[in-house]
Amino acid sequence: MSKLGKRRKICARFSLDLHSFIRSVAGVRISRAEQILPGLSKAVYRRVETVLGNAAHKERWLAQIDKYANRTRNPWPDAFLASEEAVEDALQRIAAGARGAMIINYGTVSDPVRLEERLASRLLDDPSLPLALERTRQPRPEIPPPPSRNDPLWHALLEHVDGVPDVDTGIVAACRDDDQLFATIDISDCKTVPAIVGGPHDGWRLVATVEKRIISQPNSRNNEDDIAERFRIVELRLSGDQQALNLRPVAEGDIRTWNVNDTLDSPMNKRIRSCPIVGYDLGVSAADDGHCGLGIQRGLLSPTKFLVASLGLKRNDYFVLEDDIGPALALITWRTEYDTSKYYLPRPRLRGAGMVLRGDVFDKLVRITQGHLVFRDFLSGPSNLCG
Repeated sequence: MSKLGKRRKICARFSLDLHSFIRSVAGVRISRAEQILPGLSKAVYRRVETVLGNAAHKERWLAQIDKYANRTRNPWPDAFLASEEAVEDALQRIAAGARGAMIINYGTVSDPVRLEERLASRLLDDPSLPLALERTRQPRPEIPPPPSRNDPLWHALLEHVDGVPDVDTGIVAACRDDDQLFATIDISDCKTVPAIVGGPHDGWRLVATVEKRIISQPNSRNNEDDIAERFRIVELRLSGDQQALNLRPVAEGDIRTWNVNDTLDSPMNKRIRSCPIVGYDLGVSAADDGHCGLGIQRGLLSPTKFLVASLGLKRNDYFVLEDDIGPALALITWRTEYDTSKYYLPRPRLRGAGMVLRGDVFDKLVRITQGHLVFRDFLSGPSNLCG
């Protein structure tokens, strides 16, 4: 396809999905502000549609696409372009005329200063969460990653699912859902939980990790990447319990759990049962509009209420919980295996997040769970990774 043809294809796709694009840039803030300023979303849409249809703006945007995008695979560079600028500019300009709009529609504004203060607070795109997440970045720990295409582990997983006779794959449990494979590849004693070596958490135990690896298709003309995901996480599991081994060893999480300010009541008077004790926040909705922007890593780990209450933890700092001695539990993140080229922006092919627990607090968790704490290794990915 010629360069002009590619340009036309991108423009057509973009115009058909304009509502979704505006929501991805400012949807949460528009929704909040529209409670004060009815009709805001329609006004923003009309203005953005006009701006993006302007020939000069379109050429500027396409020039950015030509310079920064990977033309052979993902046409959307990980950057704020003229299109995002247009949405933000439209939102702020329309909101700036709120006082006049209210006077035109209702004849008066009883407290214009209060109106504008409320509107401004709802339009604020708070940068504190993305900045706090950047502070959690560290070098990748020495852990086994999601395997690459044609790795023997994928073949062993497929053989287990297909029930190949006389083949001992070592896989604990596996299943296939459509073209996606899910498997617990190992369950081990909690003593095998690795320790961090060096850095600010030297000696702390890496009680939970999740990694996503982008694996390109062998055919370079195929724009779709494959995603392999691996979890290595402690969980509560009663002896002999084989339930839910084809599911991730995590509960539905929310990163707002990291902001608990008071120690929760301990739930240990309840009978121990098999369940995850680490949460996984895939949508990161707490970031509002920032969850689709730069600096927000999708798929973050969070402590469950059980973990917080059992260990007597409370907030110390962003993504750090403490006990009576000091910092005890923390989130770390990493990015690596960068795909670089002279023709598009670099992107990491391997992203990960982990939860680290101070050594003595880990020993306390082992005692509290009464021998029912295990370390589960879980893997998922499309079946075509077998080759």
